[in-house]
Amino acid sequence: MDGDTHAEQQQYDATRTQRLNKLGIEVFRCPNTEILNNLEGVYEDLLKRVAERTTPEPASDFSHES
Repeated sequence: MDGDTHAEQQQYDATRTQRLNKLGIEVFRCPNTEILNNLEGVYEDLLKRVAERTTPEPASDFSHES
């Protein structure tokens, strides 16, 4: 949840986000006003993002024709 921030906080957040992304962690940022005014929409967006990240990739076909 993001509230009011200063420039140095935004830079810190951007650097932290880059480091987390390199580890495979997606950062979900949402302004606090969005949570206060549209909690259901934020929840739906979060669920969608989680579903996209946790959908298993198709299994490789290791069968060989003989």
